Amino acid sequence: MRSIFTTLLFFMIQYPLHSQSQFTIHPGLYTLGTADKPTSEQLVNLPFIDGVVIRTKWEAVEIQPDLFNWTYIDSEILNAKKFGKKSVIQILGNPSWLWDSLSVKTYQYVDLNEYHPTFGDTLYDVISWDPLYLQRVEQVIVKLAEKYSTDTNVVSINAVSGNISRNLPEKIADGRNFWEAYNYHPDTLVAKLRRVLDVYMKAFPTTPLWSSMDYVSFETKASGKSRNYVCGEYAKYGVTKYPDRFGLWREDISGCTVYPPNVGSQWNVMNLYTERTGAQMLWHVQDGPARMNQCGISDTAKSGVMKAALEKGRKFGIRYFEIYGSDVKDTSLHKVFTSFAELLRSPVTNIAEQNRTSRTQSFTLFQNFPNPFNPVTSIGFILDRSGMTTVKVYDATGKEITTLVNEYVISGVFHQRQFNAAMFASGTYFIRLFSNNSVQTKKLLLVK
Repeated sequence: MRSIFTTLLFFMIQYPLHSQSQFTIHPGLYTLGTADKPTSEQLVNLPFIDGVVIRTKWEAVEIQPDLFNWTYIDSEILNAKKFGKKSVIQILGNPSWLWDSLSVKTYQYVDLNEYHPTFGDTLYDVISWDPLYLQRVEQVIVKLAEKYSTDTNVVSINAVSGNISRNLPEKIADGRNFWEAYNYHPDTLVAKLRRVLDVYMKAFPTTPLWSSMDYVSFETKASGKSRNYVCGEYAKYGVTKYPDRFGLWREDISGCTVYPPNVGSQWNVMNLYTERTGAQMLWHVQDGPARMNQCGISDTAKSGVMKAALEKGRKFGIRYFEIYGSDVKDTSLHKVFTSFAELLRSPVTNIAEQNRTSRTQSFTLFQNFPNPFNPVTSIGFILDRSGMTTVKVYDATGKEITTLVNEYVISGVFHQRQFNAAMFASGTYFIRLFSNNSVQTKKLLLVK
């Protein structure tokens, strides 16, 4: 018979999302510019901006194999420091010398993204599980760490998964299926992601990582697995092994992002780990808000569409947002940004922050967030002693309507559950935590 300790250990390994909540970030709104173009002092110095996303192309940093130039990143960090702001570094793309000089394996594809300047062009990219390519990815991470891992102004790095799992095409240029032409296997890709993640964490012992959660569009056809299988398996590994430094990041947050997310969506993976998420805007709204408002948001003004995007991000627990510089300098959006910056900087704004700021070991049921809510809210709690625990929801008459927890729960760590009230009417509800003869109750307000 398994011991209680063995059973609990197995449970924690298989289901880490409710017990690993130690990830800490420098929250806020970060201005995002064009790769390798300096961010203006005007944007950095705006009061609602907390930091700068330093985007640079790989080939601008590593000009030739093993020849590095850090001038641009250094200048951007100095600019951020000048105004008391923080820095996030992201290295983009693949240098052409990978295949010209090193013979890294490549494929050709047609760019089908109508928003890209290369739309319709035939382009090269690398086979991301090629051992030689992975070696170069690992090396640039190590070199980046040698330069910036001890710089306290650099609060996080955006790396690893974007180099390996992003934008895998369904078809290559000659019309064949990519996964068949290059022997794709999802578990092989997950193993490669894990390996490079381990390299990053060794190189950056204190700097958190933003790791992009990207679905593989052809996954169901290639393997029969969900489109978010790769990012889901990778996320579980990162959260479990590196609870203090592994963050989930995703481009393209907007007011039209589906919430609650679809089961097979990459946003569903983000939603499983709401205490460790960050996002970039879908696009800027300066060419009109149409792209960020494909679902018919009623307030069609730029400020209304931007507000909807930020509010949707907050539903996913996001406290770190990257905003395009063209929007940052738009004064019609400053009121929205100022309001959200205050929320993001507040000591306790959601359940994840309650966990990070309280560090309590006492029996605590936290106030749900958001509250009021519609229709999903998150409930967090900490126990002072391990034991059988229930978390139940009651309506205003005292009738029990659902049970969120009914299991053995360990003490001293933060636990989180979601309550989906889609099938219930607007009104007042109560959440009750009971364990080891201790009880706490909080009031919830559902507004539809």
